[in-house]
Formats: sequence, C-alpha cells, structure tokens
Amino acid sequence: MGNKVCNHPKWILDSQNIGTCANPECEEKRQFPLHKGDLVVVLRESKCNSQVEKGEEVKEKPGRKKASSHLFERGVYYEKNKEAIVADLFAMGRLATREKWNIPKGTIGKLERRWLDKKQRSKITPGPQQPKTQKDRLPAFPEFSTTWDPTVQVKWLEIYEKLRNRQQD
Repeated sequence: MGNKVCNHPKWILDSQNIGTCANPECEEKRQFPLHKGDLVVVLRESKCNSQVEKGEEVKEKPGRKKASSHLFERGVYYEKNKEAIVADLFAMGRLATREKWNIPKGTIGKLERRWLDKKQRSKITPGPQQPKTQKDRLPAFPEFSTTWDPTVQVKWLEIYEKLRNRQQD
C-alpha cells in the first residue's frame, strides 16, 4: 500500500513546531519549518483509511521527504557550518546560536559535545535568560525582631523554617 498522506486542515503544533493532525483517527505528525519555503517533514504517516484506497499509490506532495533523509541533510548542514556555529556559540551564547541556526534544543548539546572539549564547553554562556515574572519573586524576608508581638515571632520562626527547608531541597 502507498504512503498515507493526511489532507486534514487542522494541526496542533508544539513548541518545536511539530504538528499532530487534529483528527484523532489520523495521528499523522509533521515537522513544520520555521521559515517559509523550507521542507515539511512527515515524521509519522496518517492512519486514516479514508485517505488511501487499497492498492492506490499516493504521490508525496512537493517539498516532503522522509525524516531520516531530512536529519541526514541537517547533519551535513551543521558540519558544513561548524566553524561559524562554534564562533557564534562563543560570541552570542547558546540560545542566540540555536535561534540563528535553527538548531533544536536537544541537538545543540550533542553538537557541542562532538565538536568541543570540556574546557571549551564551560566557556559557552547559555545566553540571555528570560526575566522572572513578579509572581516568581518573594519579597525580602524581614529580620527577626524581639519587639514584635509573640504570635508574630512564632509565625516568623515557622515560616523561616519552611523557607530554609525549601532552600536545602
């Protein structure tokens, strides 16, 4: 039987731009490109029986390739641009380099381990971190005071113990 190609119009995308067909019977997965015109890679074929008739070959749409050949092409691309990628890692940091070269989160570490020794890797900065939101920060904890009401003193000690235990975990 031929390749099963999904023609459903709705896709659920995750943070890595991997789309799963919204039709629960289909289950086709695709790696959608971040830039217009790049390849769409079929990661898992459709399970919809209605998409393919028995014995009928379905031609793959232009721009589609199997995931393994796409991964091979990406590997060749990274190796061709190794020097520039490494230079960017040191100059811009990990996050900016990933974004510039469109390198997935799990791949950048593998490339670093393949291309750089431990000492070189330790010099790479993660890159600019997203600022914490106000809800993530606690207000400054006040110094203990013997002038407080005894119930406040007891409550302060209870909270201090909880914060200290959380910090040790």
